[in-house]
Amino acid sequence: MADADLALKTEMSLSEQRALMDTDLPMLFDTLDKIYRVTDVKVLGAACDIPVRVYQPSEEAPSQVLVYFHGGGFTMGSIKSHDAVCRRLTSTSQALVASVEYRLAPEDPYPAGLDDCCTAAQWVYEHAPELGVRPGRFSFGVAGDSAGANLAACLALRARETSFPCLDYQILICPVLRHIFEPLTGSHLDFKDGPVVTAESGLASLCAYLGDVDKYSRDPAIFPLEAADLSGLPPALVIVSDRDILRDDGVLYAERLQEAGVDAQLQEFETGHVMMIYAPNANPDMSQRSYQAIADFMQGH
Repeated sequence: MADADLALKTEMSLSEQRALMDTDLPMLFDTLDKIYRVTDVKVLGAACDIPVRVYQPSEEAPSQVLVYFHGGGFTMGSIKSHDAVCRRLTSTSQALVASVEYRLAPEDPYPAGLDDCCTAAQWVYEHAPELGVRPGRFSFGVAGDSAGANLAACLALRARETSFPCLDYQILICPVLRHIFEPLTGSHLDFKDGPVVTAESGLASLCAYLGDVDKYSRDPAIFPLEAADLSGLPPALVIVSDRDILRDDGVLYAERLQEAGVDAQLQEFETGHVMMIYAPNANPDMSQRSYQAIADFMQGH
């Protein structure tokens, strides 16, 4: 499948785009990885119940927990759209993976989605033994792609300042890290028309999520690259696509984390935005390498 095939269909209504993502994204996998147990739970949130899908890799209790936040421009995506992705993460890493269906914009703008992610992640941490994780010490991390990677990075920043459980790592796949027009980078200019995320679709997503983008454009609670101090954050794996408008922001974030003394690794793949994990059929070798890089990073932390 070509990168452009996954580009946002701006001529469609948002409800149509959401339905398309839920049905089409899982079809980019030849088969769904078989998982020992998949359980849907509801986590009590401040405003509503938060759907969480839990993947247990085998009968043996895992010693790792990964909470995953789906992408979709803050306006679409669900535990259904990313079911195949989370199955592959589970089978490759042999960790317990919990996929969070946070509230979406524009119906529920910032900070609703981030609040849901924080609430769900804390619940998973506190209930890990009940979910099948090995009793005692287990590693605990967060991950996400695109908008979900933004939420994972923001959660890590929030956790540093609060009583949130200690994170052992964060995995950021093609993350949204700042207002995509301020300042412009080489990848912003080279890939403003795609192939997947465009300048137009990126701005539309941010407007839906924030309402007044200019009001929040320098807010580090929303755009982690605006944070003056990145020290004390958990180890990070930052994955970028070479043909992606967000590429340079991811590279810069990894560099700034390293400068702040954080154990940060950068991996770049030759593809469009998040296609290395979304479309294994297009390039099985690259997809396998991307999932294995994630699993190896988790094993090391």
